[in-house]
Amino acid sequence: MVEMSTQSSSIEVPRGASTAIRDIQRRFTETAPPAACGLRVARAAGLVAETLQWKGEGSEPLNEVESEKLNDRLHALIRLILITANSLSIDVAEAAGLKMAKNKAKYPADIVKGSSAKYNEYESYTPRKCRVGRAHDVETLGQVAEEMAEFAKDRDWLQYHTPR
Repeated sequence: MVEMSTQSSSIEVPRGASTAIRDIQRRFTETAPPAACGLRVARAAGLVAETLQWKGEGSEPLNEVESEKLNDRLHALIRLILITANSLSIDVAEAAGLKMAKNKAKYPADIVKGSSAKYNEYESYTPRKCRVGRAHDVETLGQVAEEMAEFAKDRDWLQYHTPR
């Protein structure tokens, strides 16, 4: 494996990777204008939503063609998010950790546990603006996902909010 590293993330690319993967690597390491990146992210997110728009809760699972299309579109979306973060010198794992720290301060488990109330209903119990310094010890997106799941579990929110 060849590790491709930038300021914000690292991706392992197999030696002898296809031209397409090398092209992604080249694009990923190039700095792109943030506004253009943001528009590309919005378009890619729209394509993901389009793939899922008629698949509500309890509907049939995606067929093989739909699943492949969704996988391709999610790949494009994630790639564009990483390119955007790179163009802004944002460490994605650190940014996610900082957001989790803000959410933990804004929604203390002892106050909000088991409640599906909207965020503005907690304002009398929690600070209106939460300022948090450093993120937790998260270094990978997998750790961020685990922290998000733990956050929802600690507040008994799994019934209302499925961790992403």
